[in-house]
Amino acid sequence: MKNLFLSVVFVLASAAVFSQSVGEIKYSIQISGSKEIEESKAFFPSHYRMLFKGKESKFVQEGGMMGNMLGDVVTKGDGKTYFVNHSTKTINAYTPKESSDKSDAGEKPTVTKENETAKILGYTCQKFKVLTEKDKQGEQSTIYVWATKDLKVDAKGNKKWGAGQYQYDGVEGFPLKMMIVSKAQGSSMTMTMTAVNLETKIPDDKEFELPASYKREEGLPAMLKMAEMMGGSN
Repeated sequence: MKNLFLSVVFVLASAAVFSQSVGEIKYSIQISGSKEIEESKAFFPSHYRMLFKGKESKFVQEGGMMGNMLGDVVTKGDGKTYFVNHSTKTINAYTPKESSDKSDAGEKPTVTKENETAKILGYTCQKFKVLTEKDKQGEQSTIYVWATKDLKVDAKGNKKWGAGQYQYDGVEGFPLKMMIVSKAQGSSMTMTMTAVNLETKIPDDKEFELPASYKREEGLPAMLKMAEMMGGSN
């Protein structure tokens, strides 16, 4: 079950270079699956917001318990990832470990270009199929990505938890739609995220500010610490 819940969070990525810059993008989230997934829909967000400005990025989950537990994910180009929780008024500052170990270096997904395109928000998107590396339980997710070459982001974002997590090496373009199909321990889940609004205007600096009054803590939030202990991040 943990792999199904965390498939929203643990998808690795790297940014590419395209033509028109993305300032802010909003995705709708649709979740379906086996009985336990249907009964747990309140855990998942209804929308994602991703904002980009230079080396800064911000990843926001709207609706659902997951967003309240994780907080906003902000990167500022200083090598750290900041989890800003407005409910608890705390900021977790996390510095990724420098390691050549495969588990820390990130997944190397297998990407296949499909013979299909779609129009999303007026942009022509090429469909790709992505197979993630198997996790410690031998489970593997299949991800379908519809990406356009007509958009770019300047900030890479955090590759595990932030705004960078839905861009893949081998996928040509910026993703405007994704469908993640996960199966684990007899359960299944399909998450579909579709872009519903796109702004090319550069976001205001205030979007990336870290509230000075919030309590600072080092390391991951409790939710992600537990996930890593359980092997949820491969």
